[in-house]
Amino acid sequence: MQTALHPILSNSGAQFREIAGWDVPESFGNVEAEYWALRRAASIADLSPRAKLAVTGGDRVLFLHRMLSNEVKSLQPGQGNYCFLLNPQGHILADMNLLVQPARVLLDCEPQEAAEIRRTLERFVVAADVKFEELTGRLGTIGVEGPLSREVICPALGFEPPHMKSLAHISPEGDPDFIVARNAVSEAGFWVIAPQERLPGLWEKLAEAAGRLGGGPVGWAALETARIEAGKPRFGVDIEQRTIPQETGQFRALSFTKGCYPGQEIVERVRSRGHLNRQLVGFTAPPDQVIRAGMKLLAQDREAGHLTSAAFSPGSKRYIALGYLRHEFAQPGTQVSAEGIPLEVGTLPFPRG
Repeated sequence: MQTALHPILSNSGAQFREIAGWDVPESFGNVEAEYWALRRAASIADLSPRAKLAVTGGDRVLFLHRMLSNEVKSLQPGQGNYCFLLNPQGHILADMNLLVQPARVLLDCEPQEAAEIRRTLERFVVAADVKFEELTGRLGTIGVEGPLSREVICPALGFEPPHMKSLAHISPEGDPDFIVARNAVSEAGFWVIAPQERLPGLWEKLAEAAGRLGGGPVGWAALETARIEAGKPRFGVDIEQRTIPQETGQFRALSFTKGCYPGQEIVERVRSRGHLNRQLVGFTAPPDQVIRAGMKLLAQDREAGHLTSAAFSPGSKRYIALGYLRHEFAQPGTQVSAEGIPLEVGTLPFPRG
């Protein structure tokens, strides 16, 4: 499948790869240059494969509050958060960004998660006034990422976005389908959500504004490196359906005061006991060594975990990785090995090189 931006991206020299059935730009010819533009200025990314699910009906807020791992009932229109959908055993079925709008709640997720989210939620709708509408084909997303992302948004879209917390959002034209949200795959940025037919025009304006600041389009390879550096796990890569929330380190997805929801008993049990068997941590390799996702980890001559994401970081001049490690070895500075390659456990997010 191709996004509405595919022709523009092709003309810009994009080299494509397939992710979850979609053609996405791997790079625009120079991954390291794209990385540094993202780190030092601002870059724009086609995130349109991300799925969108609208939840409407008079009971939508209370229903989602009772189903998801984070607060929903206390959120006002224009606010949002990151949350999990769990099964009764406390395993993560899906993760999502939740945006509360005046007449609906918009759920944004990885493309492969949408069907599971809708199927699971619909199963629990009995007499509640709750409806679901798939909006992926109607709406797309452009990521504006990097330290100068605000300076790109202002001239390109013609307004100054307010200083917002993560996943706070506005509809500057009063159109609920046109949203500017505070969010990023990397460390900082904004996501522009808009109808598919508007994406090419928005992309050209954002690309022009980014270019004036030394930025430009960024492909999957550089964006993945920035994601790993930021210590953000990706569902289907670093998060699987056997993962429990606290293992991911994403406590921003959890409310410990909201009351019952599927899997809440397990989440509370882990919190009260204060113990995990394993946790997601960062790893750095020696400068001359290559590591990859899937490598088994050894500590004190016994199997201790595995790597889930790995990439070369131009900023650190070495490979870095995310992975799960047994709790007793997960302290920063611990030495482990991946198929004979020595690795050091670090803190997340990774220190800037």
